[in-house]
Amino acid sequence: MSWLFEDPTTLIVAGVLIEALLAVALVNSRQTKLAWAMLGVMALMMLGLSIERLVITDYEQVETILDATAASLAANDVEGVLAKIDPEAVGMRQQVQATLSHAHVSAAHIRDLSVRFHRQTSPPTARAEFIGNVKGSFRTGVDAGEGTVIRRITVDFVRRGDRWLMTGYEDLGPPIGPGRAHGDD
Repeated sequence: MSWLFEDPTTLIVAGVLIEALLAVALVNSRQTKLAWAMLGVMALMMLGLSIERLVITDYEQVETILDATAASLAANDVEGVLAKIDPEAVGMRQQVQATLSHAHVSAAHIRDLSVRFHRQTSPPTARAEFIGNVKGSFRTGVDAGEGTVIRRITVDFVRRGDRWLMTGYEDLGPPIGPGRAHGDD
């Protein structure tokens, strides 16, 4: 059902095609029952789009967390970033605090997101892979610089109640090739 809940394009295209076919049939036959059928198809499309808006999938939740984390980074909001990290992930929390204390971020974005879910684990886990783009000024030791860092990153997640929280990450180096589609294990 992810074709409906994550991307309504298929629903819209199918609905428009069915409406077009019904419109051609209506013009050729002038049967009023085809107009009723067109109204029914339109109502079904609207219902499907409403459901798509209401249902928030795990993929959308992970995507939202990563987008909110990028926004917190761009605002230099360390607490905002830490709020998205599992309290049990002490090492990640410390590493993020240490890194952000030596940086002033002016922009942060993600692209080419793919997420793989592991629902058979208890609690469920996920791994997101994406290309991160962070612009700002950075200090490491005596060195300081300004620029843009573009890296392929993986972030591990755990589901705590109804929330997905980050538990760890890995820098995979400079990006090579496009991202992969998300899926389930």
